[in-house]
Amino acid sequence: VTSFGRLGLFAHDNTHHALAMAYDAVDALRPDGSFDDVAWAAARQRFATHVVED
Repeated sequence: VTSFGRLGLFAHDNTHHALAMAYDAVDALRPDGSFDDVAWAAARQRFATHVVED
């Protein structure tokens, strides 16, 4: 099971962060429909740097 998005990752981010997560999730999908776990892990490390902007 792979969780995506703000709720699935328990990330309380802003909308632009959620959109960046969506783009990274799509980029981790290979043309044959398989999932690139390495790319997704790298993306999740980038998500850890997100800062909520009020």
